[in-house]
Amino acid sequence: MEPMSADYNDNCAIQQNTIQKNLDVLLKGIDCWLTNPYNQSLKDIDLRSFNISDFGCSHGRSSLLPISVIITQIRKRMSAVDITVYHNDLPQNDFSQLFLEVNSNPDSYLKVSNNIFTMAAGRSFYDNVFPSNSIHFSIGFNCFHWASKLTSPFKNTIYYGHTQDDNLKKLWKKETVLDLITILSARARELAVGGVFVSNFLTDDNNGFEKSRMFYHKVKKIWDSLATDNYISVEEADKMVYPFRYYGMDDIQTALASPKVSEHGLQMVFSELRSTACPFEPLIKSHGDKYFAEKLFRGFCAFTEPTWKAIIKKNSEAVWQEYYRRFIQYFTENPSHGNIPHNYYIVVMEKTLVNSSDHQGSASC
Repeated sequence: MEPMSADYNDNCAIQQNTIQKNLDVLLKGIDCWLTNPYNQSLKDIDLRSFNISDFGCSHGRSSLLPISVIITQIRKRMSAVDITVYHNDLPQNDFSQLFLEVNSNPDSYLKVSNNIFTMAAGRSFYDNVFPSNSIHFSIGFNCFHWASKLTSPFKNTIYYGHTQDDNLKKLWKKETVLDLITILSARARELAVGGVFVSNFLTDDNNGFEKSRMFYHKVKKIWDSLATDNYISVEEADKMVYPFRYYGMDDIQTALASPKVSEHGLQMVFSELRSTACPFEPLIKSHGDKYFAEKLFRGFCAFTEPTWKAIIKKNSEAVWQEYYRRFIQYFTENPSHGNIPHNYYIVVMEKTLVNSSDHQGSASC
């Protein structure tokens, strides 16, 4: 995994669109926390702080809305308790941009009420990021699809699910489940009793990503053409892979049933398969094909540029500019091939007990 590109806040339309389309589920999660019998017995004086964790925050803009919603609802029950928001991303993330966004954006959650505190934790979400039994409400939108490692370089497409190699598919499937077990085990440890976790998990169930097959294929062809023209090596072109996991419902259920997760009492209380349309598609009619291609490139690069640039061994900036030129040219001429919808399971999970191996405390980081 690599940190997001420097202009992430200006090009996170896909991420923001997904969050806005799922605020109803976020509210379900908040209601789940508020109606939990254990939480109903809590008063302001019982908590040193109500702790919110936000995974995959990057530079912060897409986090402001969901956290504002959480704080607004919690304040209706707990008007005086301190609220601490813990943003998480990789250590190399530019957290200075995060703090600038949180403190200067007029739509920041800091405007919701008093006694709100912002912290950041630079650590992989494949690790335990926060102390056991310390988080009351956890969110992770558009982040847990990042693979812990790349399965293998391959040709013809940037997405493993579209490969014709059955052995590679089996390996990818196995590693997908193992990654999810690691992620959910860590989140389960971090949650306090009655804690709630709301997230979305990209999926290819019901051939959800079939519409984007052409896009994945054509992006790979652009990298192959750069290898043919000696901008990069064939090996580098093969490594240009979408570093994402796509989880079937069977993967999610298998991970939850794993002893590494179930021993901490994490249970799914809501799930739904949803699809969010490509947010750039309307731009074809409103602004023209070239503008659409530019926005598509910027949005796609917001999460692929750091990973792919790291693969390029020589003259990475020059190579990237040529990749940009070819990308824009192709998708200006073929805008219908630039359809990249988001298909995912939106889930609400709840921690129902504390395992003896979890260090119980006052749910305070």
